This record gives sequence, C-alpha cells and structure tokens, in this order.
Amino acid sequence: MTLQDDMIQLVLIRIESMPDYIEVNLGSFGTLNKAALISHIKKNDELGKQIVAMQMEYLRSLKSL
Repeated sequence: MTLQDDMIQLVLIRIESMPDYIEVNLGSFGTLNKAALISHIKKNDELGKQIVAMQMEYLRSLKSL
C-alpha cells in the first residue's frame, strides 16, 4: 500500500464517519452529498483527488495548532 492509498483510506474513513446529511459546496463542481464525495474519492478521478488533497491539508493544519 502506498502513501497515496493510505491518504485515500484516511479521508474515506473520515467522510464515512460524517452524518448522512452532510453536503459540501465545491464551487464550479456544485454541492456534493456524502455519497457523491465517497464515489469521487473511490473512483480516484480529478475531483476525488482534489477532495483528498483538501482533507489532507485540513488535517495537516490541525496538527500545527
């Protein structure tokens, strides 16, 4: 398993633990619900990669507090 795989798994676990009603507005991509976020991450498409990058940046910022 690569570091990228580990980051994807971490973000998936994080999003799966969120309430089902969660929605995230991603600008031109629109508003995505929890299922759509998970789907894009699992497909590892461009949006999924951006979601993982945003979540990892958020987690890194928490570490520096």
